[in-house]
Amino acid sequence: MQYSEEQLIKMIVEGDNEAFGVIIEKYQNKAYAIALRILQNHDDALDAVQDSFIKAFRNMKQFNFQSSFNTWLYRIVTNTSLDLYRKNKKYIYDIPFDKPITNEDDDDYYIQVEDEKSNIEAIVEKKDTVSLVNHAISMLPDDFKEIVILFDIEQLSLNEVSEILKIPLGTVKSRLFRAREKLAKILKKEGTF
Repeated sequence: MQYSEEQLIKMIVEGDNEAFGVIIEKYQNKAYAIALRILQNHDDALDAVQDSFIKAFRNMKQFNFQSSFNTWLYRIVTNTSLDLYRKNKKYIYDIPFDKPITNEDDDDYYIQVEDEKSNIEAIVEKKDTVSLVNHAISMLPDDFKEIVILFDIEQLSLNEVSEILKIPLGTVKSRLFRAREKLAKILKKEGTF
């Protein structure tokens, strides 16, 4: 039987662990993608997602349906990932944003991409560009970096970013503008564009 998200949440609050398993299956891939974009490390991303789901489970009673559940959950994932990132700033942005997010243990994380083997020169140029942009993003201040990752990379709406980061929509727009401006300056300084 299919349950609505609201029914599943109420079942979880009442102690139904199987309902929480359904929620995990539904959101784990997107949660992993967000964590990986922030942390750029497979193992740390998995840890952040696991910690995020534990936090969500423990705080499920506090979810009040004023925002969508996925926004609430992605806020937890983003905050958990950023906390881990700040705690251990050893990450280098070297995972391309346009390639599959893979997990050797589980094929669920593969994303379909077209075969580009026919044009090796274009692949090398694209990889270099992606690597330079990733490096430039890593040089942004954290508040700019999280906006760029959530909006430009994960393609969440401005409203979703506002809810996830708990900042006003105007602040999201302003930070996004300033982040893109700073990113352009970094890329220009590096001689990329």
